[in-house]
Amino acid sequence: MSSSRRRRISALAIPLLIASLVACAGGTQAAVTPNESGGPASGPEQSPEVAQPRPSVLPTASAAPETVEAMENPGDAQYPRTWEAGSWPAVPVPPRPTPRLSVSCADLLEAAGDPAGVSLLTVQPSLDTIVVRQGGGTVCSFEFDVASGPAEAVMLMTADYSSPLATSDARCSFSGVGSDPGHCGGRITTGAGSATLSYGIPNDTPATQGVAQAQALLDAARAVLERPSTLRPAPRVNDNAMGAGLSGCSPSAEQREAVFSQVDESWPDVYGGTPETGSIPGAMRQRVGVTQCWWFVGWTGMDAAVIPGAGWAVDEPGVRGTPVEVLGADGALRVETTAIEDPGFSDREKLDMTVIASARGSAVVAWVRDDPAARGYWRERLVGMVEAIIGTQP
Repeated sequence: MSSSRRRRISALAIPLLIASLVACAGGTQAAVTPNESGGPASGPEQSPEVAQPRPSVLPTASAAPETVEAMENPGDAQYPRTWEAGSWPAVPVPPRPTPRLSVSCADLLEAAGDPAGVSLLTVQPSLDTIVVRQGGGTVCSFEFDVASGPAEAVMLMTADYSSPLATSDARCSFSGVGSDPGHCGGRITTGAGSATLSYGIPNDTPATQGVAQAQALLDAARAVLERPSTLRPAPRVNDNAMGAGLSGCSPSAEQREAVFSQVDESWPDVYGGTPETGSIPGAMRQRVGVTQCWWFVGWTGMDAAVIPGAGWAVDEPGVRGTPVEVLGADGALRVETTAIEDPGFSDREKLDMTVIASARGSAVVAWVRDDPAARGYWRERLVGMVEAIIGTQP
């Protein structure tokens, strides 16, 4: 990195740090036959329960899927691996969890009356969708045919966690700035469980688009949650799975050195926060024992989470992304999208890059947001970061 860039980005370090610390304290394919958990869909995890401090790292409905490429070598000759190989026992890739609720996503759609213009999609992996499924929750994805084009809706549902937030009917809210997507959805809270449904439409789309369909799906979820019948057993995690029995953010000195050796260091530090409990994903992160950290390198930040037992999340049919080679992983993929930051103001285009890896029975999800010109830089460094976590995470 040039010295001029270092001087420019260092000036941004303090406000970035403050913003990121606030974020840490909060809690974010081609169609195939959906499975009971909805199968693998994309879409921002804009939960109606809790305001999301960070942009989504997965594709929106309007983003074209990335072409799957051949396996890529991350180029370890330029950034040598500095850690010793771990001596942990091998853990097989676990099967995908069986949802505790017996209702399938197809059942929900039928119970909603098969609303016009609604079809099933498969669910793409994100931190929220992975942890909810690993905790035994149900995740479904639907496509709404609205005036502006297809909109992807994600439903999260669990019968054994009742949100402290009251039921909210489906509606849309807009920022009023340019074509910034409006956030739409609603939530159901009963004595037995909770469900949220979220989707996004452009500001120039009538706010009524998709609302009736969303409400029909929420009403169907309410009927299920009020009569959940017998719940299936909660998914089990192999005791030897990476991160099992841990949580929080307390990397060892070895792990700090390993991770920061993969990037151009500048004020290296790492922070973590307690997941919020006011949402389904937040409650599931605590239940599953997710380790989540924000690794600060002075000019940007890298988020990473280890989800014990979730190594199944990478190789499901229909998952979008580019397969990449990650040392120590049973499989990994990279997802890249761009988004406009501060629409109507700075209108800066930003690159969102995520690497999801399956290792020792668990999932590592790491993501970064930066200038699109840094695409090549992060394709190598983010893979190196994931390798360092896999190589040093107990």
